[in-house]
Amino acid sequence: MVRYKAIASDNATIDVIAYTNSQGDMTTHTAINATTWESPEISMPASVQAISFGGSANVNTQGESGTLKVQIIVNGEVVKENISTGSVMSASTTLY
Repeated sequence: MVRYKAIASDNATIDVIAYTNSQGDMTTHTAINATTWESPEISMPASVQAISFGGSANVNTQGESGTLKVQIIVNGEVVKENISTGSVMSASTTLY
């Protein structure tokens, strides 16, 4: 089972996330407007050879810096993770 999770620092909000769905296609969600986002568990068929997850976030106050962490979680274990920092953040990761 695969799950995706995005975590922004307290001073930032997640705007957009995109992930590989169970058909192997990318699914995008916009206007998230939250500090965390988590997908439901997805049963990924063996025919899907790579899964990707990414997101973007912005800090709430001009001049500040924040972080955005994206994770791919398989069977409850974080197997891929990437972190972006700055005022406008974009992070992605892929599992083969």
